[in-house]
Amino acid sequence: MPARPRSGNILPTYPLEARRKGLEGKLVLEVKVLPTGEVGSVAVRESSRQLDLDRAAVRTVKGWLFDPALEGGNPVESVVFLPVVFRLEPE
Repeated sequence: MPARPRSGNILPTYPLEARRKGLEGKLVLEVKVLPTGEVGSVAVRESSRQLDLDRAAVRTVKGWLFDPALEGGNPVESVVFLPVVFRLEPE
């Protein structure tokens, strides 16, 4: 069973300057999930090409908790590829 983000994790905050400029983007994070469900490391696998958006996603996901991957019923370290989308909603 693969690792899954726990419900209740806070979504990345849209950076104010990026919002003001109307910047949107999608990125993919590579997240190492420890057997405890804590995040061991986060790296940008595919950038949104907007540094502020990438940084906001990494900063937030570092604090997330996951239900760890299971192997033979035991929690194990794993890697998860997590897409993050920053999209402005029409007002």
